Amino acid sequence: MKPRVSWDTLARGNSEGRAMVNEQTIEDRIIETVSRSPGCLIEELALECPGLTWNQVFLAVDRLSRTGQLLLSRKGPGVYAVRVAAP
Repeated sequence: MKPRVSWDTLARGNSEGRAMVNEQTIEDRIIETVSRSPGCLIEELALECPGLTWNQVFLAVDRLSRTGQLLLSRKGPGVYAVRVAAP
């Protein structure tokens, strides 16, 4: 299995020009944060992930929900809660 590399790491690389693989991906960070706060709103999730933009959080949540790793629940017009899907 290929190691997962964050976009930030790919952009930076290391002194030899190769990506370092010890950093957490955006998706892993989102899943970890949602696991600690199940049912949090996307806006709350973005606030819990300093260093990430709202767009980065939204795109990661979109990818993870499409792959079945996260579940979204509509709470109101344009308001969604996020939780990790059961294994």
